[in-house]
Amino acid sequence: MQQSHLESQTISIGDSTYFEVTVDESKSMKYQWFFYSYKLNKQILLVGETSPLLLLDDVTEDDEGDYFVLITNKYTGASVISPIATLLVVQPKLNLLDNATNSNISDLLNNDMTIDLNILELLDNIDL
Repeated sequence: MQQSHLESQTISIGDSTYFEVTVDESKSMKYQWFFYSYKLNKQILLVGETSPLLLLDDVTEDDEGDYFVLITNKYTGASVISPIATLLVVQPKLNLLDNATNSNISDLLNNDMTIDLNILELLDNIDL
């Protein structure tokens, strides 16, 4: 039974990804995915995940761990376990200017300048 290797990945919280395995004679194969949770420190059978493709949508830190698939020939009963692929989940990088427009930046600068002018006016009105 010839199979492809799974590859480890690092993705950000909220992203989607997949693991996929390909084997010769794929029509005669059954698949069952497993997950070893770092957080729970135990192996989990991923119920209903019985295709060569495992999709992970809207990933959270709970999805971080090791993934592998048990591949069984339906006719002979011969099985093989894929190599382990590790999923690392990281915080998304924040860029404060990603969603800022020129007018937002201009508004921020104008507000800062207004505050500075108000402070100067207050200081001018104080008798020393």
